[in-house]
Amino acid sequence: KPFTTVYKAISKATAISGGFNKDISWKLPDPSSKDPRANKLIDPDLKQVQSPWGDSILLKAFGKQPDQISKANGKNKGETMKGGKDSNVIGYMNIYCVGCGVSRSARIAGKASWSPIGGFQTGQLSLNTDIRFVLQIGIDAQLTYKREFKHRLLDVGLPGLSYGIVRIGPAITVDSRVELDADANGKLLVGAEMGLQNTEAIVDFVNPRSSTARDFDPSFKPIFEAEGELMLSATLGLPLGLRCGVKVAGFSVDVALIDKPSIKGVAKVAAKAGLNGDNKLDAGFTETNGCTGISTQMSCRNRVYVDLLSLKEFTIHDTKDNVLAQGCINSDVFGNDDSFRRMKVRQLSSDNEMAEEPADNTLDFEGGSDELSYDLKDFKNSSYNLSTGYELALMVDSDITTKVVPCASGNMYAFLIEGEDNPYCSGMWSTKNDVLIIDDTQRILHYYNNTMSVLGVSRLRVDEEKTILDGGVIVALVPYYPEDNSDDYYYLAVDPNEQVFSPILCDYSDDRGSKMFLASDPDGGAELLKSKDLMYTVTGGEVS
Repeated sequence: KPFTTVYKAISKATAISGGFNKDISWKLPDPSSKDPRANKLIDPDLKQVQSPWGDSILLKAFGKQPDQISKANGKNKGETMKGGKDSNVIGYMNIYCVGCGVSRSARIAGKASWSPIGGFQTGQLSLNTDIRFVLQIGIDAQLTYKREFKHRLLDVGLPGLSYGIVRIGPAITVDSRVELDADANGKLLVGAEMGLQNTEAIVDFVNPRSSTARDFDPSFKPIFEAEGELMLSATLGLPLGLRCGVKVAGFSVDVALIDKPSIKGVAKVAAKAGLNGDNKLDAGFTETNGCTGISTQMSCRNRVYVDLLSLKEFTIHDTKDNVLAQGCINSDVFGNDDSFRRMKVRQLSSDNEMAEEPADNTLDFEGGSDELSYDLKDFKNSSYNLSTGYELALMVDSDITTKVVPCASGNMYAFLIEGEDNPYCSGMWSTKNDVLIIDDTQRILHYYNNTMSVLGVSRLRVDEEKTILDGGVIVALVPYYPEDNSDDYYYLAVDPNEQVFSPILCDYSDDRGSKMFLASDPDGGAELLKSKDLMYTVTGGEVS
C-alpha cells in the first residue's frame, strides 16, 4: 500500500495535461469540394453507376446481367462472356446504395492528461453534433440468395488540432453494412433520410464504460418501393465514424464515436400456388393480413458506440428497432400482364436454397466511376404509422399553408409548407388520436411554471425528459372541436393538473422566425407577450 500511495503521488506530480475545442463540418459526397477525398470511394471494388433509381454506389453484382445473357446467346457452352464469370446459375442480383451520404457538423472538445509513469490519466472527448444521413438500399434481382457484406465507402481526414501538448487528428469515415435474404424476381427500394439534432456524446477513452450519449433518437423520413415477385428482406447500415487519434507527449490512443443508423425492409408477395381444375399449376395473388399484392414492413434503428483501438466496442445508446406499421403495395401496380400475375414455385418458398453460389461479377460490371458525383437528396415529409399505433405527421394550420416544427434549439417555429425544410428542424410529430406530446425524436412538449404561474405566459419547448429544466411542466396538445358536427378543430394545451392553455404564434421584428408560446388567456397573453418587459425573460426579443 505505501508503494501504491507513492506511485500515485509521483504519477500525479509528473502528469501533464491540455485541452482542445474545435468546430468541424462535412458533406460526403460533395461534388463542389476541392478535396478529392470527399468523393473518392475507398474500396476498390466499388463504383458509382446508374441504377433503376438513379445515381448509386454499386455494392455487389451477382450472376449474369440481362444484357450479358443476350450477348452469350449462340456462343459455345463453357465460353466466358465478356464482363461475366462462368456460372450455371440463371439470374442476377444487383445491390445498390442509392444516393447514400452524410452531412452536417460537430464541435469537438476535450481534455487529456498523461504521465510518463502511468500513461493516460484522464481522457475525454465531447462531441456536440447535428448529422443528416441519407441511406437507401436498392435491389434489382432475379435470384435467390442470402448474404452479408460490408464496405468502407469514404475516409476523409480533417485538419489536425493542437492545443499545448495535446494533439488530435480527426477523420470522418462512412461505411456500408448489408444483410440480405432474397427470393426475388423484381425490384425493391427501401431507405430513409435520418436526422440528429443537437446531440451530445461524452467519450471517455480511459474508462470507456463511463461514456454517455444524449438525444440520439433520429428523425425519420421513409421511402419504400417494390415491384415484381418478391420474398425479400434487406438491411442497410451506414455507420458514420468520428475518429480521433489523440496524442500527448509521444503517447497516443485511437478512439472513435460510431453512429450506425440502419433501415430494414421486408417485402413479401401475398401469393398462393396449387393445381387448378385442369390439374395444371396455377399461382397468383391472394389476401394476407388485408393485403392483396406486396406486403411491406419497415423498421429503423440507431446504435451509437465507442470504438477503442478498433479492438473493443462499448454501446452507449441503442434505439432498437422502431417498427413501422405494415404497408401494402396493391397488385394493380403490376397491370394485367399475366406474366406478372403468375408466380414461380421456387419464389413461393422462403426455405428455397441455391444449389450453386452465384458468381460475384461486381468488378466486371460495365461502366461506372470510383468518383462520386451526386448531391444528397432531400426527402419529402410524408406521414406514416408505427406498429405501436402512433402516427408521425406534420402539425399544420387549417389552410394547410403553414407547419409548426420542433428545432434543434428546442424551440418551435412556423414555416411555410411549400418552403424548403430547415436543416436544423425535424418537422414531424408523434400523435395518437390527434393528441401530441412528443416529436419524432422523442422530445417532450413542456412549458415553464415560473413564468406561467406569475405572468400567465411561457415558452413552449421540446426537450429530452432528463434535460428539461427545473420548473418544466409536461403538456399535451389536444384537439378542440368548436362545433359538434364538424371535423375542424384547433389545438389547446393541457397539463397534468388539467389546466388549459392556448398556443400563440409570435413574429419577431428582426425576422428570426415565428415562435410558439403558451398563454392562460389567449387575448391578454398575446398583448402581454408584446411587452418589452418580457424580452429578457420569456420572448428573447421584440415580437408582434
